Amino acid sequence: MDEEWGHLTGKGTWDESEPGRLPPGRKPIRTKWIFKRKLHADGSVARYKARLVAQGFSQVEGEDYFETSAPVARMSTLRTVFSIAAARDFELVSMDVDAAYLNAPVEEELYVSLPDDFSPTLGRPFVRRLRKSLYGLKQSGKNWYNELHEFLTNIPDLTLTRSDVDPCLYVSRDEGGEPDLVIAVYVDDLAISGKEKSVETFKRAINGRFQMKDLGELTQVLGIEVVRDRSQGTITIHQGGYIREVLQRYDFEACRGVGTPVEGKVRNEVREPARSLKSVFKNIGNRIVSNAAKLEDHESREDNAVDKTYYRGIVGSLMYASNGTRPDIAYAVHQAARHSESPTQKDLTACKRILRYLSTTPNLGITYGAEGPSELTGYVDADWAEDVESRRSTTGYAFKLNGGAISWCSRRQQLVTLSSTEAEYVAAAEAGKEVLHLRSLLSSIGLGCRGSTVVFEDNKSTIKLSEGSGAHCRTKHIGVRWHALRDWVRNGELCLEYIPTGLQQADILTKAVGRVKFQELRGLLMSD
Repeated sequence: MDEEWGHLTGKGTWDESEPGRLPPGRKPIRTKWIFKRKLHADGSVARYKARLVAQGFSQVEGEDYFETSAPVARMSTLRTVFSIAAARDFELVSMDVDAAYLNAPVEEELYVSLPDDFSPTLGRPFVRRLRKSLYGLKQSGKNWYNELHEFLTNIPDLTLTRSDVDPCLYVSRDEGGEPDLVIAVYVDDLAISGKEKSVETFKRAINGRFQMKDLGELTQVLGIEVVRDRSQGTITIHQGGYIREVLQRYDFEACRGVGTPVEGKVRNEVREPARSLKSVFKNIGNRIVSNAAKLEDHESREDNAVDKTYYRGIVGSLMYASNGTRPDIAYAVHQAARHSESPTQKDLTACKRILRYLSTTPNLGITYGAEGPSELTGYVDADWAEDVESRRSTTGYAFKLNGGAISWCSRRQQLVTLSSTEAEYVAAAEAGKEVLHLRSLLSSIGLGCRGSTVVFEDNKSTIKLSEGSGAHCRTKHIGVRWHALRDWVRNGELCLEYIPTGLQQADILTKAVGRVKFQELRGLLMSD
């Protein structure tokens, strides 16, 4: 509390004169103390923290605040920075801004009332005119971002430019146009990558403007642990500490582990063509039984309902892991999240299976290295009519750079497709949009892609259709929006290439597969 008091008074957070006076008709914004423990990525306590926070929920729009939006770096951007740092042997350090919001002036006329126990020398509430953006105010994030942006783009010894693709990515290039310094901003956390000289120049500049914590070599960011092996030229990111915390929260530390996050289906285990009429009818029967079970489960949801809050808590915790470093659970979490509105006991069991899977692989992560392919490559797949209730297909894609995945997706398609070719075509179009984003991101860093970005597809009809040579009466109904894929192929921005289904790394993002195949594809996707 003494440390926070020093920040508040030292940065001129409010006017010290005329305490207790308010203009007619104005109400002060109340404040309160918040106490928390800041943790290391492994779950150990880093420090104890006290913060005076404004109760921003009492602010009136149009009077106390106007604009509130403030961007943060995308996860795919952070992973791209790690990938480039590993490939180019850049320095990778972390810095944190002390009391970041208190550095940003507030434009509106605001008054705050401080709590009774604010200081031992003051035994009553008192009011002050606010001059800086106190934590808790709705506009504080926007004000801080504007203040930081103004500084970053006006450093005398560096020419940092903001990326047009991600507003929280700042890049400085050398005389040859190559990246010299790359900074990813997540509120007050800065992930800094670049050549040693440029990194030191930036540190001196920002230390002269803000009160900073130099955390040295980056070992964690947003609960993601970063492990660097300079001898091997690799950087591995994982969420082992976070996952163990989730397992402890839901009492799954000593559970019986499983080899896959989703139970494999019969149809995924049959890789060879049916050799007899008997086996054909057996496979058809298995599908009918599976679909009937799904429909019966759908009809009996209300009878098997579980606690929504508990279920959503598990799903939310799993979503952060799947969005951060665990593409291997993306499909399972996507399936679980679809039932958040009315979960059943069966859905809860599926969620618990994901936890059981994570208990066996808490430190599994993504590895980037100088030996991995330096060009952006992608994998796209679709599981046609996978959802029995709506008959919509599932899209899955993943993009890799320098050996590890930097972007992935597992999502149900927005329309009902009439064939596997159409489902794959729609999935490829969705992946094409991500290609454009990632190519633009790399170009803004100074690493433009040479030639077309190769996206591997296991459906030859889709590849022909993307080239414009597969159009016929069976595909004339496909919407115009999906045919943008043809333009991207024609313009040379991406190229669909065939890959056998057994090597399709995006397969685990669209369906449940057997343990052996799952672990093989997981290894290919997360590290070469």
